[in-house]
Amino acid sequence: MEFALNIIYGGELNASKALSPFVRNMRKIIKDTFTSFENDGVVFFKLTLLFDGDISSYYNGTGVYQPRYYSAKKEYRVSFCIDRTQWTGDKEKDLNYFIFIITKLMNKNGILILNKLAKYEYTFDINSYNHCIDICREKMNHIKNEI
Repeated sequence: MEFALNIIYGGELNASKALSPFVRNMRKIIKDTFTSFENDGVVFFKLTLLFDGDISSYYNGTGVYQPRYYSAKKEYRVSFCIDRTQWTGDKEKDLNYFIFIITKLMNKNGILILNKLAKYEYTFDINSYNHCIDICREKMNHIKNEI
């Protein structure tokens, strides 16, 4: 499956400065990991991540927003928002929270994909999807110490 991850920051940053390079590394980890995930119903997955600063104030807190499935293109799009009030400015706390919340949002999103694809009579291997998330989490935990 092809995976695209767009990241949007906006306004004054409250998160640790270490988060920016970490997020760039995370993008590569997710793209590389999900390349091996095959699914008949989704060939392109686009995730927009909004966090920190003014941009996160457009949503009602941390969560999964605007999940959309385009059956003709077999494309799934979704936005994740992480509320700016969650950041402490402490590198370790912010990185740990980020890994925790991204994992949680990805898991929640898997259930949304499963339900959306069921409406079109596609199967979705939620176990393989969750396995990819576990791999991403392990790799993110590994690289956080290098930042």
